[in-house]
Formats: sequence, structure tokens, C-alpha cells
Amino acid sequence: MNAPLERFLVLLELDREYNGNEIGHFRFFVSMSLAEPRDGLLMVTFGTSDRADRASAKSVADVEAMRAGILHGMMGAKWERRIPTSEDEPEEDVADSDESLDDGEGTSVGTFTSVGLENVRFLRAEFGYGGGSFRFGPYLRLSDIDDCMIALFMNKSLAEKIKAIHFIGNQYKLAEYGRDGFRIDMHGKCEPNLIFTPSELTDEWRRIMRNSGPFSVRYSEMTPIRLFEPVEASNSLPGRRSTKPNI
Repeated sequence: MNAPLERFLVLLELDREYNGNEIGHFRFFVSMSLAEPRDGLLMVTFGTSDRADRASAKSVADVEAMRAGILHGMMGAKWERRIPTSEDEPEEDVADSDESLDDGEGTSVGTFTSVGLENVRFLRAEFGYGGGSFRFGPYLRLSDIDDCMIALFMNKSLAEKIKAIHFIGNQYKLAEYGRDGFRIDMHGKCEPNLIFTPSELTDEWRRIMRNSGPFSVRYSEMTPIRLFEPVEASNSLPGRRSTKPNI
């Protein structure tokens, strides 16, 4: 559990396989609050939407000029919210720092684009700190997300298609919720620093959480399931011979 969090994945399993044209516009974002700050990090927001160049758009007109729908391309983004330090803001603003923590999803720390999907049975939102053998901190470890609180935000038409929600960290299944284990409501809001058109927003935001509150990852309540089978190392060395001297 002390391994770096190379990948944290929230996987939506839909109630059937859909053609990309049936999905059309979509937006799916995840807000994860840590139980306690790690190197100043309080919250991570990450997610994905259609229109591959949405993150670079400066106006609604820019977005409308892009091809819409999951079939024609996807994008993703990630933001981190950290505790302000004296180096981040002037002293006169320190008194207002608690209030400022509630403004926006944080600082953008990366975006990506990808090709579209012709057929859709699963949709994913993910982030991580995969860096091969060399990583420059600060970064989260798998153990740091223990007892975190998670809420999902997406458009209404997508929310109504969900069969199950899966949470995966590195190569471990951390939790799974079937349709009777979560609720869809209109409370709360998600306002990622991205531009959506008025037409897209007619498919209103919905929030998804457990029936009893936010989703959570609690290792004390649910044992992670390893998603890979260990492989024994091969050994071509001859058997070890006794070196006990003859008497």
C-alpha cells in the first residue's frame, strides 16, 4: 500500500453497449477529497468529456467549432487543490485562505486528448503519478487515499445509463457498487474550468454518491482484490550442493 499511486481509475459500466452516436455529448468528472492533507494536497478533481480540444477553447464559439460527440474524440483534465502557503499569496490574503479553498477545483496539472469511441460499454476517468523508475514528488501513495471521500458528476443522460461503478488503484480493485448501491441527485455542483455550450448544458449535471453519502475507499472495511496473477521467477541454476566438509 506504500507504492506510488501510479493510476487511480473510476470505471463506469453501462447497462449495455452503446454506439458512439447514441452517447453523443458526455461529461464525467470525479472529485476526491483526502482524509488528511498529503504534502499540502487536499483534493483532486479529474475527468473526461467529448470534443478533443475543449481544454484549449477560449469561448463557446471555439467549442462549437469542434466536432461533438464521443465518436469524434475525447479529452481529459486534472486539477489539484492544495493548502496555500505564504509563498503562494500575500500576507494580507492569508486571513481569507479558508474561503479561497472553496473557490474552483484547484490548479490545472495536466490535460490529454484521445481518439473517439465507436462502441461504448465502459467509460473511465483516471489520474496517477506513473513515471517509470524516476518520480519527482510530491505524489500520492496508494495508502494516502484510505478513507477519502469521492463524488461523481456527469450529464443526466449518461448517469441514467450506469449499471455499476468500479474503483481501481494501481492493479487492485478497491470497491464496486451496483445500481442499488448508489443514488443520482441534483444536489451539489461541478464547475470544472472548461467551457460547455448552452446546448450541452441542457443535459443537466447530476451528482452520484453512495446511498449513505460520498463514495469512499476504506481498507479496513474492504480488502482490495489483486487484478493480476503472480508469476514465479524461473530458475535455471543447478541445485545447491552441500559444502559440508567430509570428516
